[in-house]
Amino acid sequence: MKVKKTNLVWLVFFGSLVFVFALCLVNISLTLAFKNKFYPQTKISGVDIGNKTKEEAAQALQAKNDNYLNQGELEIVFLDKKKKISPKDLAVSFAAEKTINLFFKETHQNLIFSPLVSLFSNKKEDQIITIDEAKAAEIINQLAADEIILPKDASLEIVNDSIIFSEAKAGLGPEIRETKEAIKGQISSLQSGSIAVKKGVLRPQISDIDLAQAYFKTSFLLQNKGFKLKDNGKTVYQIKPQDLKDWLKFEKKSYANFKESDAFKGRVAGVSISAKDKLGVFVLPQILRTEEALEANIDETKINNFIKLLAAKVDQKPEEAKLAVNNNAIEVVKKESLGYELDQNKLLEEINMRLNSSSETDIELPTKVLVPEIRSDNISELGLKEKIAVGESQFAGSPKNRINNLTLGASKFNGAVIRPDEVASFAKIVGSVEPQDGYLPELVIKGTQTIQEYGGGMCQVSTTFYRTALNAGLPIIERHPHAYLVGYYKDGPDATVYVPSTDLKFKNDTGHYILIQTKVDLTKKKMTFELWGTNDGRKVAVNAPVFSDPVPAPIEPYYVDDPAYPTGYLAEEEHAHEGVTGIIIRTITYPDGKTKTNTIKSTYKPWPAKIRRGIGPADLPIPPKE
Repeated sequence: MKVKKTNLVWLVFFGSLVFVFALCLVNISLTLAFKNKFYPQTKISGVDIGNKTKEEAAQALQAKNDNYLNQGELEIVFLDKKKKISPKDLAVSFAAEKTINLFFKETHQNLIFSPLVSLFSNKKEDQIITIDEAKAAEIINQLAADEIILPKDASLEIVNDSIIFSEAKAGLGPEIRETKEAIKGQISSLQSGSIAVKKGVLRPQISDIDLAQAYFKTSFLLQNKGFKLKDNGKTVYQIKPQDLKDWLKFEKKSYANFKESDAFKGRVAGVSISAKDKLGVFVLPQILRTEEALEANIDETKINNFIKLLAAKVDQKPEEAKLAVNNNAIEVVKKESLGYELDQNKLLEEINMRLNSSSETDIELPTKVLVPEIRSDNISELGLKEKIAVGESQFAGSPKNRINNLTLGASKFNGAVIRPDEVASFAKIVGSVEPQDGYLPELVIKGTQTIQEYGGGMCQVSTTFYRTALNAGLPIIERHPHAYLVGYYKDGPDATVYVPSTDLKFKNDTGHYILIQTKVDLTKKKMTFELWGTNDGRKVAVNAPVFSDPVPAPIEPYYVDDPAYPTGYLAEEEHAHEGVTGIIIRTITYPDGKTKTNTIKSTYKPWPAKIRRGIGPADLPIPPKE
């Protein structure tokens, strides 16, 4: 009996070994057979992908997806209202390839006997999808629009000197998040059918407890009686309690949920707090769920805007020393003055510190001293040693308004300083050319006409300035010739300006400062510009203009019909001008022997005569000339 029992044990042992060996062989065979294929009984979104490669599975799934997008239909139901939609309405996007790769990896993890187990179990997975969640929410809200009661956030309001509190209230409406998940689940599984929208509580974003910081901050600020801003002990502005209230802003701040809660468990008492009160009664609610809080903070944007307005009143620009040439020497005719600038960042810091403390002290305005660049103590450093160029023009025959304007315009340049490497701008130096600046109406060339405008005659100043820059050998950055050849400028180069659009610009490349001096000789009707600086040794030759290619002036004059003159009255106010091309050549020889030649070409249009023609009654008296 003992021998038989031993044989039975060995028989069971070897039988087990054979069975395990057979299972291993089957498992290995399945592993090799399905190395690149899904195991049998595997489905994604209901599509059988068993015995298929990933590529074959993708094709099968894509075909099913396309069919679902074209024929699938969802019905959204809320109470007694229904709405049918297509998956396309939600901009559905299937991540089929990503789903297949992840599912294949999950089912082929090389676990022991997992291939064998797969023969006897079903593997199912739904696709990864994305939808337009905003559109889904819109569809749900439209369906439930008549049933929605919006929640009300808790809020604070300042009325006079009191804080008025409004409690939060819950609302009623569709469960948006839960419904969107149900929609995604149904689409992911490629199922059509209806989805019921549940009705739920809509919680306010800001509950009563979320107002705690805002309440205490506001209460603290309302107890501030204000303070003064002083400049050297003198009150510049009184910060009033109303200013502080204007600077206060309420902001929603998001933070993490800690616990879901379905009801409000606390209330607020004693919510009207006067600025005169030292302490207010405030019972905090016990609500635990919150996503946002209302915070009261000082609006730095508003304070910065206030500070900028204040700076406009406080800031004082420095004034540079006014220089002139007297007996070939530079002298100071007006001493410089320091400037002051409000330190806006520092003032913002001090105001914030003041608002966050219980201090009642005033604030002395922080300022920075601005030192002018050109001063009486640094003239010797500017290099204003000698006259480096002169430019002249004649204005004989100019009417009184023109003489007024050119004299006033030239005075703007007298004493002006051009810094090294600065591009001097005629328009910037001369500034505004308006009647309030002292300018009178006079003829100007505008477009294809010569008309009366304030500042007529400024081209005499720009032409003289241009000639001076040419003679100094300075680079010309911008220059425009007149539309036609004006008699005043036939003796040399010209430059027209129309402030501020049409400008004259040149660059100071001498490496030193340049001082401008102007003279208007009313007896000789001559304007002179002088540039004083440091002669760097450059030699300049500017030839007289050479005119060519004449074009006859138009025979037909330009008539200006004027009802202020009797019919039959004719008076020529401007002569006709032929068109012509002018060439001026400037040659600059530098100290190192290098030369530079500028060919300046100016094309002047043919211009008709301008005749004023009376169209008024024949017995109308002729107005006297101005």
